[in-house]
This record gives sequence, C-alpha cells and structure tokens, in this order.
Amino acid sequence: MICPPDGDLSPIETDVAIVGSGPVGLSLALALDRAGVRTAVIESGGEGAEAWTRRLALAETIEPANHAVVEASTHRRLGGASWIWGGRCVDFDPVDFEERRGDGPPGWPISHAEAIAEAGPAADFLGIGPPAFDEDLGWLPQDGPLRARLERWCADSRLVRRHLADIKASPRVRFHTGLTCTSVTLDPEARTTVGLCVKSRSGAVRMVTARHYVIAAGGIESARLLLASEELNPALP
Repeated sequence: MICPPDGDLSPIETDVAIVGSGPVGLSLALALDRAGVRTAVIESGGEGAEAWTRRLALAETIEPANHAVVEASTHRRLGGASWIWGGRCVDFDPVDFEERRGDGPPGWPISHAEAIAEAGPAADFLGIGPPAFDEDLGWLPQDGPLRARLERWCADSRLVRRHLADIKASPRVRFHTGLTCTSVTLDPEARTTVGLCVKSRSGAVRMVTARHYVIAAGGIESARLLLASEELNPALP
C-alpha cells in the first residue's frame, strides 16, 4: 500500500522498518510481504520525480572528474535509483568473495555459494529470466570448447512498474512516501536502535519504531544517514 504525505504526525509502529524503496528496499519489502511480516518502507520522495527531493541530495563532489554529481546519481522517489539504472545484470565471480589482504577493503560477510543461492529469486524480481550467465558456443577444431560469459538485461529496469500491482495490493507493507529519515535513534549506551526520526515535507517530525531496521538508501545516502546519526549519539565509539 502506498501512503502519500497527509500531515499525519502519529508514530509508525511495525515489525520491520526499511529506509529506501530502491531495488534493495523494494525487493526486501515484497519478500517480507510474502512471508506475512508487517513492514514500513520510508521513502523520501513520492511516486514521481520532484525538484525538492533532488535538492535534498546536494553534496560536494570531491573528485568531479571521477564521479557524477550526487543529485544526478541518486533518485529520491518510489523505486529509487532503478529509475536511472540501465538494467544490466552480471554474475558474481568466486574471486569477488575471497579474503582481501593488506589495507584494502574488507571482504564480503557471505560466501560466493550463499550469494549464488539467491540468484533465482533475484532474477525473478528483476525479470531477466533464469540466472544463467554462461553459454556453450560449441567446439573449435583445435582449441576445445568455447564458452562465453553473458550479460542479462531487464526488459524494464523501472522496477516499480514491474511490481506496482503487488506494491498497491499488499495489506502488510506500507510505503510511506514524502518522509525523509534524518537520523537513527539509539539507546543511551548506543547499543540498540530504538527508532528512526523522519521528517515530512513540511518539516513535521514523526518516529518510526520496529523490531528490526534496514538501511537501504544506497551507498552514499546510507553513509550520510549513519554519519548524521553518529553526531547525535555521543556514546558511539
């Protein structure tokens, strides 16, 4: 169910609260719906693109030669960045999950086998057909078999359009549009999340409480939200 901004200031209480309705937040919300779990999705934008949400993404680009401006590479809207994504899908390689050495980025907290186990549901959500990324092109006279690594493309990368019927019909998942999560509220010892502080377009504040919280606002916006929350929680190490 899509809940448009309506001036309601009452707290939102649910089992799972998800910040962001892009591909990750949307796929998780629909999976929780099938599992019968009450879910609230907090989306900063509305059903369409709007100038005011674009302004919320403004940020300084330190290396403009290497990165697009943030307000062009993020999309605060129901469906998130899927509205500006081309729909290209590629498979993971085992090397992607190997432990990193030195001072580089840490490895994944899951294995390659665990990731591939979810390939079927992910492919179904994206609408790309079976998650088969290898094709046997036959045999060459002297060199043996020739295989190709394939890319798969979404027929419609605007995932809201693909799943709109389920979004509107769900009795358990509420997509709260026009609400921007501004901070994660922790207990006094900064050990447990006790809620999310969200603001409407008018600046009115509401609280969201849940048993579980998921930050799915994209790499940049998720980091920005967590850094803003850190400033409000001095007990954090």
